[in-house]
Amino acid sequence: MKENVELKPYIPQDAIALCGDESKFDLALFNQASPACSVFIDGRLVCCGGIRFGVGEAWFIMNDKDREKSPDFTGRKRKILRVCRKQIEAWSREHGMWKLYAEPEMSTIFIESLGFKEQPTFVR
Repeated sequence: MKENVELKPYIPQDAIALCGDESKFDLALFNQASPACSVFIDGRLVCCGGIRFGVGEAWFIMNDKDREKSPDFTGRKRKILRVCRKQIEAWSREHGMWKLYAEPEMSTIFIESLGFKEQPTFVR
């Protein structure tokens, strides 16, 4: 059965719905200032993310319960990555972006899966 994947403009309530923590509303609202989107599969919110300009930091939120319960999470994850890759490429062209920042390790893995290459960081 083919799933319908749809991007919609991000709203802070999407992040709260995914993480289930109302105390993070200020951060969810802050994320709205940058290019961001929410991903829906068959009309159901599955993740949201974007890029905070100035620092080029990528952010991504996914409901862990969906990850644990989905029998086809690997296939779904591939669909989400394809959609995210296209959107980040569009934002990169639109805003002249060529570098992203991500932490912790899982974020780095996500960014690499989008086609970015890791570079060494220098700390003084």
